Amino acid sequence: MTKTPDNGTQTTQTTQTVEFPVAPSALPPMDDKPNDLIYLGRDPSIMPMDEALEQVFDLYGMPRMGGASGRGWSRIATMQRCLHLYKRRYIDGKRGGPSRALEVGSCFHTMMALYYWAMREPQVCRITPERLRDELLKIGCDVRAVEDSWRLFEAYSNHYPNDYLTPLAEELYASDGDNTCRYDLIARVEPNPFIAPGTWVVEHKSSSRFDMATLEGWKNDGEIIGQIMIYKPAKLTKKYGKLMGVIVNIIGKQKIPKFERVVVPVQKWQATAHKKDLRVWNAIEQMCVATNTWPRSRAHCTTKYGPCEYFDDCAEKFK
Repeated sequence: MTKTPDNGTQTTQTTQTVEFPVAPSALPPMDDKPNDLIYLGRDPSIMPMDEALEQVFDLYGMPRMGGASGRGWSRIATMQRCLHLYKRRYIDGKRGGPSRALEVGSCFHTMMALYYWAMREPQVCRITPERLRDELLKIGCDVRAVEDSWRLFEAYSNHYPNDYLTPLAEELYASDGDNTCRYDLIARVEPNPFIAPGTWVVEHKSSSRFDMATLEGWKNDGEIIGQIMIYKPAKLTKKYGKLMGVIVNIIGKQKIPKFERVVVPVQKWQATAHKKDLRVWNAIEQMCVATNTWPRSRAHCTTKYGPCEYFDDCAEKFK
């Protein structure tokens, strides 16, 4: 195409044609953690929680519990929030270090996994939650993060001393071939006055507030629906039994922690609709990769939690 600028000279501009869809190999790797993560502004004297947890499990010769969930919901949720943010986090791999809340969540989830694993296989699980706490403090983690995690775990174990959850699997990675997830806990619910007996996925969540979003928002949560969607195609029914649904196991961060278990039953139509939605989002990702264009969602530059971590970059041209 020929264009004539104001000075009268002619320049030629070519238009590139892109074919879709692109090959799967062109997509970012299947890892829920951003690639080659560069932690900015991290105190070098404090060991990151993720690194410390790896060291503790290596020390005891045990497989690490937890970790990335592959192409899991956090990637899709970031994409739905802002495609440009998705690129910066997961493709460029540049972001600030994990917040204390994220480190508390990681540590607390590991304590919960060890708690139920020891309940199921006491001869195999050689790390107790208390021992994990002590090792993390010895290694040099953020003391407040470790102690906050321990406070939540201790309150939980005291609140449910005779629990009706019988553990079947902890921190289980699963895939339906296209999507992945990691189940905090798959458990058999024994007869009790609160929740129907049977096989349930149990998703541990900690929260400072017990408002409507915290207590009722899970029925439309992509992570929860995704766990239901993946369960049967991952052939877990044969191993653990027919899935009843997901129990969102909420532990409050208040000075005196509150506890709530929210039930999200299996709805086949919802899982089917979710799978169709994910196909569309994966196609959008392919288009962005092929065109190397990741549009900004300006409506999400600021939220109730403050500005996006790349707010300044999008207000001024970054290199």
